Amino acid sequence: MNGKIYVCTLSRNQAMELGMEEAYWESYRRNEECAKAVTRAIDENYDGRSLKDGCAEEAISRFGLDRVSFVLAYNIRHLSYDGRISRENRIWAEGMGCPSDSGLKLEWLIQSHPGLLDIFAGIVKKQQEMGSPEEEALPELDGEGLEDGFTNEGMKMDL
Repeated sequence: MNGKIYVCTLSRNQAMELGMEEAYWESYRRNEECAKAVTRAIDENYDGRSLKDGCAEEAISRFGLDRVSFVLAYNIRHLSYDGRISRENRIWAEGMGCPSDSGLKLEWLIQSHPGLLDIFAGIVKKQQEMGSPEEEALPELDGEGLEDGFTNEGMKMDL
């Protein structure tokens, strides 16, 4: 996969069937790291009343908008029963390509108050709608080089 880590939206079984188990596990680990980074971003940027401007920038810069959105959507789908998650964010999360048959992944859970998670997701959604400047500068891939079940993660390479 060209040395880039893409967001895997396949279940583990689907990835195994396609011979992509190694890529699945690498994406899995990055999702875990991303969830921890979002938890940290919320903890460090909540002043008791609101989240500071730019609170999502570090997580997006490190993991890409696709992965941060994917992990947030996974968490919101997990909390879909919770009234502190806005209807708009629940609808947005349902539209994301999260595997439905993969069971609960505790490592991907963001350890934060659902209301703060909802606010953070709203911030990330706005960036997604505006388009990240980083993403605009990237060449179009037309799907070339991407396997089915993977999405472009902002073309970030891990160092």
